[in-house]
Parts: sequence; structure tokens; C-alpha cells
Amino acid sequence: MGERLEEPRRFVLPTLARVRTLVGESPELGELLSDVLLAGRDSGPPSGCAARALLCAAAFVDQVQCAEPAVAESVRALGRLRQDPRLSPEALEALAAGLGVEAPRQARRVEATASA
Repeated sequence: MGERLEEPRRFVLPTLARVRTLVGESPELGELLSDVLLAGRDSGPPSGCAARALLCAAAFVDQVQCAEPAVAESVRALGRLRQDPRLSPEALEALAAGLGVEAPRQARRVEATASA
């Protein structure tokens, strides 16, 4: 996925410049990774299915901070990720299935906006 372990033992996403050197002549892959790497916490979910899945996987690794998390930690991380409006429930379910764990079914947090 392009994440790497850095000192002090923390997974971090590579920079966009680093990704572009790795993907070289693959514009589709570069565009997909750019959608995920450039998306900030305030942005909405990416439009493509692959980008949503990649964002979900990157967010999971960021939460657990290890390559092989225990089942209990995976379930807790998936529960926390359900609160992130950028992550689609379908991508989280697919990630849970891939990990072989059952994702907790929590209601998504809805932020109310006041109308003037």
C-alpha cells in the first residue's frame, strides 16, 4: 500500500512526490494515490471505489500502527473508523471481511448544522 515504517516505529504515508517517482508512467495509479494522499481530513470521500478502499486501508493502518494487529485491536480500530465521514461503510465492511473480523455496527456520527 505504500506505507512504510519509520522511526520512531510509526507508519506514515509517503509524500506525493515519492509516490510519483514510484508509479512513474502509470497515470491511473498516480491519480488514484493522489486522490488519497491529497485528501485532507475536511474533504469528502473520494469518488472512485478503489480510492475509497485505499483511503479506508490507509486509515486503518494509521489507527493500528502495526502490520499484523490483534483481532481485538482490529475491531476497536474499525469501530473508531466508522466515525470518519470520509470512509464508506461498504469499504469498512470489505476491510473487515479481508481481516476476518466482524466490524462493530455503530451509528455514524451526524453533525448538526445550525441554519441562520
